[in-house]
Amino acid sequence: MAPRISACRNRIGPPSSRTTRSPQASLPRDRPWLSVSTAIGAPTSTNRNKATAIAARAAESMEAVANNITSEIAIYAAHTTARSITNAIARLGNRAGRSPSTTASPVTSALTDTPPSADDDLPHPLEPPVCQADPQRAAVVRTVRTQCLEQQQNMDLDVFVTAHHAEWDRLEHLLHRSRRLTGAEVDELVTLYQRTSTHLSLIQSTAPDPLLTTRLTQLVARARSTVTGTRRATWRDAARFFTEGFPAAVYRSRRWWIPAALISVAVAVVIGWWIGAHPEVQSSIAAPDALRQMTRPGGEYETYYSSHPAGSFAAQVWTNNAQAAAMCLVLGAFLGIPVLWILFLNMLNLGVGIGLMSSAGRLDTFLGLILPHGLLELTAVFVAAGTGMRLGWTVIDPGPRTRRAALAERGRAAVGMAIGLALVLFVSGLIEGFVTPSGLPTWARITLGVAAEAAFLVYVYVLGGRAVRAGELGDVEEAARSAELPTAA
Repeated sequence: MAPRISACRNRIGPPSSRTTRSPQASLPRDRPWLSVSTAIGAPTSTNRNKATAIAARAAESMEAVANNITSEIAIYAAHTTARSITNAIARLGNRAGRSPSTTASPVTSALTDTPPSADDDLPHPLEPPVCQADPQRAAVVRTVRTQCLEQQQNMDLDVFVTAHHAEWDRLEHLLHRSRRLTGAEVDELVTLYQRTSTHLSLIQSTAPDPLLTTRLTQLVARARSTVTGTRRATWRDAARFFTEGFPAAVYRSRRWWIPAALISVAVAVVIGWWIGAHPEVQSSIAAPDALRQMTRPGGEYETYYSSHPAGSFAAQVWTNNAQAAAMCLVLGAFLGIPVLWILFLNMLNLGVGIGLMSSAGRLDTFLGLILPHGLLELTAVFVAAGTGMRLGWTVIDPGPRTRRAALAERGRAAVGMAIGLALVLFVSGLIEGFVTPSGLPTWARITLGVAAEAAFLVYVYVLGGRAVRAGELGDVEEAARSAELPTAA
């Protein structure tokens, strides 16, 4: 110890192996590992020490870069989250905006502005100028920004649910309230209903979550039912239907059922002339004895209307005719082709009767039996057939609206038409059951039939025309229709 202490105090020269302790085998974090030579003089670095020094400096540089990237990730995540929350709060303050397409309330907005892309310019703290001079570092920053953008939607949904779940719970509590709500609670219910509708639209458009969307959809539906109430049919609705809706629907479809009536009657007349002028055709229908049994005085054509009690016969005729009209209305959706077949069958039966009775020289008797009830009955069938063909044409050409909207309107009109025509056919059934087989003169029976037909036409053209000019469509009331988005003409 004495020589070493003496050398250090006197500053004679550099320490040597004789005066110094051998170095320990340790690796400091802040400088390379140096070995001390056995020669007297300054310490020197070996090749191994050089490689170790380079590796240490590289590790230190990589650690610094990783720390910087981690900081940039945190800064960018905080920046995007704060911006999203700010925009959401700002937009939720103005809820009376555009009409939505996915909610039941006419309020909606967007959760955030147009989402930024990975190539957008960021403020200085997120992209320092050194990134512009270092392409590799800029690429790393862009990757980090892209990953943060992919996570932004999830972060927004969590923040949004946390911010508004209390309002949803309060709305559900008000909906479950058994006692009658006070005025303030009703106002709160309406406000929460509008807010929740907006929230549902926001979530569906930005970050759809199945469970959350299902819950809010059910909540909004129940709130809408509570706020708007359930509409009940009244006598006023029935009066409006028979004074405006039904006649307007028949009037609007006149361009379909009037041509159908004219063509059908012409077909029946042609078939009757063909059968009456060709005995071979008559023989193909039935045997001569059977034909004489049908067409003779007091034969089957005359006794058909009195073969059953008037009441049961009228009910049977009404049921058959209503079924034929309903088939025309329903089967019209199949492009109207089944409707044409139903019309042909009816006209074929009428034509056969005209042909056989005219060949027997008793056409006047046949017309006296068929006209009292047949005028109104066949008109109702023609109206049903025209409406069915119109419905079938809507499938082919819906016009400026969507096919779904056009078919919905025509279908609702067809349902209303079925109800109205059932009443018309009920009147014709009463005439057929009680007037046609009665002992009234032929001219009196025909007069009653013509009067019933004229009353129906006046009903359609006067009341229906007036309602159509006033804007009636023959559909349900506007409040009961589903909302439609505007379409280009």
